[in-house]
Amino acid sequence: MSGLKLYFDDLRPRLLRFATARLGNVTDAEDVLQNVWLRLETAQTGPVENAEAYLHKMTLNLANDFVRARTRRDRRRHRPRLPLRSLPAQRTDRKS
Repeated sequence: MSGLKLYFDDLRPRLLRFATARLGNVTDAEDVLQNVWLRLETAQTGPVENAEAYLHKMTLNLANDFVRARTRRDRRRHRPRLPLRSLPAQRTDRKS
């Protein structure tokens, strides 16, 4: 297990509180932390000077992404649909 994952395990309760405060509920915060863990699985990072700050920033960035996606989804869901323009009725009294 990499060094960042060890820090993540130690900081998980604090990161969960941080993400919950940003997102407003624990379920979304846990989703964000799962994404942080997945990113750590695939991350090709060099030495990190301050692992706690790095993980907090990563959590904040993914929480912000989550909020943006949720906002876009809600806007799309509540956007009023424009009525289809009706085509003019065909005239039957025209001569061909």
